[in-house]
Amino acid sequence: MFRSIFVAAVQLEAALSPVDARLARAEAYIAQAAEQGAQLIVLPAQFATGAGYDDVLYERTEAQDEQIVAWMKAQASQHNIYLVGSLLLWDVDEVYHAALLISPDGAVWRWDQQFPYIWERSLYRDGHEQIHIAETALGRVGILLGWDAAHPALWRRYAANVDLMLVLHSAPNWAQMQLVTPDGAYQMAKIGLGAFLGNHAAYVDEAALEAKGMGVPLIIAGGAGTFESLLPAPRQSIAVLTAFHKGLLSFIRSAHQMHLRAHFVRHTAIYDAQGRLVHRAASTSDDVVVGEIKIASLPPHPQGHPPAHIVALPDLMTVDAVSSTWMAPIYRRGVRWQWGARMAPASHKTRIWVWAIIFISIVFFLIGRQWRRCNARSASCV
Repeated sequence: MFRSIFVAAVQLEAALSPVDARLARAEAYIAQAAEQGAQLIVLPAQFATGAGYDDVLYERTEAQDEQIVAWMKAQASQHNIYLVGSLLLWDVDEVYHAALLISPDGAVWRWDQQFPYIWERSLYRDGHEQIHIAETALGRVGILLGWDAAHPALWRRYAANVDLMLVLHSAPNWAQMQLVTPDGAYQMAKIGLGAFLGNHAAYVDEAALEAKGMGVPLIIAGGAGTFESLLPAPRQSIAVLTAFHKGLLSFIRSAHQMHLRAHFVRHTAIYDAQGRLVHRAASTSDDVVVGEIKIASLPPHPQGHPPAHIVALPDLMTVDAVSSTWMAPIYRRGVRWQWGARMAPASHKTRIWVWAIIFISIVFFLIGRQWRRCNARSASCV
């Protein structure tokens, strides 16, 4: 047995722009979708601010009782809908990238992004290692934010526990990312990072296969337009990138003038439980798609073997471990500058990653030194 519900996914240009203007644009698409009968409307990640790595986002961080969440509650109540969107949320002494699902009566469910992607960690910290399931009148809902959707373990934990999955993103296309320097632009894919970064935005397309394997419908809401951002932690970033392209070392003194540029990955769509496309946004700018999906009355069970993953496990581990250690001090400095010295106490998880990386570095150093000694003594030394 199945029951039908109407859902909508909103696509918004995701370049940084004023909050009031962005809320007005989102409001128009919510009204349009509600008029077409949508009961659940999903907005893209950071819909109210836009996405980037600029320090201005520290200033646009809000608590849950401020403008953006109040606006979401008003929209959900006015149109009698369930509304989903994400924002940078100030919670006690930390900042998280949090998705909120708000019911018509004002009930709120929250999901925090567990794995920020590289430079995202300069703006917010990793979320708590748990999944949340919203028990709503429409069914049981699970959400993955951004780079979390690239992690197979998170999909597995939702399997057989939800009726519907949502993915919110505003992901730049890393395969086309440019590093813009004072004398021109370098294609990241052409400076030795192509193999590493090329598939990192493909997790958005892969989400439909994951949901199909779980036997549940999927709604993806994302950004559009051009991503452009200052290079976070510029000198440290250039120092790391120099490992892939030595020519970048000459820009170390002008690193603060460099920025990143790419198109956002345009993927806003609705899929049914068999992985078939119901509707996908065709516009290169703002858009909304509305479609009908069927929710099973009995808990869905995973179907067949999990899909092969485009983003390899070593890539996931490298991005999560190295960026966590590298970006933690930048995040801590930024939020303390904005909110005060009590913010962002050093986390236990970050300390673990720091010591793990130090230990691994020492081990590889000792192995390398022993190998060189063996080679010096005898060509046959093993």
